[in-house]
Amino acid sequence: MAKGSISHQIDDILTTYTREVHHVLDQCVEEEARDTAKRLKASSPKRRKYSRGYARSWGVVKRGDTYIVRNAKHYRLTHLLENGHVVRNGVGTYGRVGPQKHIAPAEEAAAMRLPSRIKARLRML
Repeated sequence: MAKGSISHQIDDILTTYTREVHHVLDQCVEEEARDTAKRLKASSPKRRKYSRGYARSWGVVKRGDTYIVRNAKHYRLTHLLENGHVVRNGVGTYGRVGPQKHIAPAEEAAAMRLPSRIKARLRML
């Protein structure tokens, strides 16, 4: 055996393992993003006619290696519903609408579930 052949074999094994781990990570993150979008569809406010569309329009977009959970059609409402806002009429303000926290709990749940999902998948390798 030549001296370089063992190092070449080890390099091939590590390259293959790295590729498999990257594939598993990508799958786990995609699944968690889709689960988070489903959770947001279920937990989003649905009181008014526009809010039903708000709840339905949660989805996932992949940009590079990043998965983004976003509200495609009603993205302007996300901040207002999550944090509350001032209500106005033609003359001035007349109150404040309280926050309806639905994004933060879904984000925290995803952050808690993702590491265990990754560990479980990597144990299968």
